[in-house]
Amino acid sequence: MKRLIIIAILLVPVSLFAQTEKGKWLFFSGTDLTAVFGTNTIKYDGNDITDMKTSSFELNPGVGYFIANNFALGVTTPLSFSKNGYNTFEVKESTFGASVLGRYYFGKSNFKPYVTAEAGYLASKSYSEMTGSQYDDLFSGPAMAGGIGLAGFINEYVSLDIEIGYAYSSLVYSEDKELKMNVNGFGIQVGFSIIP
Repeated sequence: MKRLIIIAILLVPVSLFAQTEKGKWLFFSGTDLTAVFGTNTIKYDGNDITDMKTSSFELNPGVGYFIANNFALGVTTPLSFSKNGYNTFEVKESTFGASVLGRYYFGKSNFKPYVTAEAGYLASKSYSEMTGSQYDDLFSGPAMAGGIGLAGFINEYVSLDIEIGYAYSSLVYSEDKELKMNVNGFGIQVGFSIIP
C-alpha cells in the first residue's frame, strides 16, 4: 500500500504537466459576467414615461492546439446578442467576429495562471423598428484583446477559467466610412476549457 501511495505522488506532477503539453488540443468557451436581464422604468413627477426591457448575452467559443508545452495557438468566434425594448420600439443588436488567439499557461499545479492575447475582425449589426420605419445598421473593423486568467483544473481534462481582460475595436459604419465607433474597456469573463 505504501508503494502505491509513493508511486501516485511521483506521478501527479507528470500528469498535471501533461494537461498543457505540446500536441494536445484545447477547446474553450467563456461568457461575460455582465450578461443582463431586467426592466428599467423612467419616471417623471411620479408617472412612468417609458419602460425599457433589456436582455443581453455574450459567448466566446474557441479551439486551439498546443504548439509547445504550455503555449497554445487557436481561433475564437466572439458572439453577443442584446435587445432593448421600449414602449414604442425595440433595438436588437448582434455582434460576431473571428480572431486568432495565443494563450500561455504557467506552472505545473492544478491552478495555472495564464496570459492571453487575440486579434481579429468584429462586426456589429443593429436593427430597430420605430413609427413604421426600419433601421438596419452595420459597423465592422479590426479588434484586439488581452487578459490574464486562472485555470482551475477540476480533473486532468477540464478547467474552470476566470479571466480579467481588456478589449479594443475600431468599427466603421457600412453606409458612411467617415462614421466610426471605437469601443474599449475592461471586463471579467468566466468559462471552461477542455484539453482531451
